[in-house]
Amino acid sequence: MEKSLVDNKKEEIIDACEKLYKDIGFKNVNIKLIGENISCSRTSIYNYFSTKEEVVEIDTQLAFYCGWPKACSVFPLVEEVYND
Repeated sequence: MEKSLVDNKKEEIIDACEKLYKDIGFKNVNIKLIGENISCSRTSIYNYFSTKEEVVEIDTQLAFYCGWPKACSVFPLVEEVYND
């Protein structure tokens, strides 16, 4: 079954967030910066996710669904978010 455009955009946002979190840290990432990295407006991103924390939550859920290697890449992000 093909992914919908919404699913593709969500995946693109999650991937951009994951990269930014690893590159500059969770605290330094904001919705505007995420949008700039995928040529998408802040308003458009808010159509998919209400906060950057929600992106981490969904990414974490996907990590566990996709298996251990993906989960290992997300654990440091989750730790940074929830230890602040």
